Amino acid sequence: MDARNIRNIVLMRPINSMIEFKQIIGRGTRLYDGKDYFTIYDFVKAHHHFNDPEWDGEPIEPEPKPLPPVPPVLDPPFPPGPGPEPGRVARKSR
Repeated sequence: MDARNIRNIVLMRPINSMIEFKQIIGRGTRLYDGKDYFTIYDFVKAHHHFNDPEWDGEPIEPEPKPLPPVPPVLDPPFPPGPGPEPGRVARKSR
């Protein structure tokens, strides 16, 4: 199965081989439209056992993306309706 949209990898059990470790991490590297990153939660410190500078390479800082424009604040479509007088609290009739 090709699960390209994986964004989180959680390591919760010991991993005993470099091949298995690379397969698991490789799932997160699969491309998907709109996927710019993935996160690894390593609760068993597996990355300490499988440090491989040749495979890992140097970390690359992500390019900042511009924020989308903020839509303008529009006037309400209807004028405010009747309400309590200023300073008074509206009470429900019994």
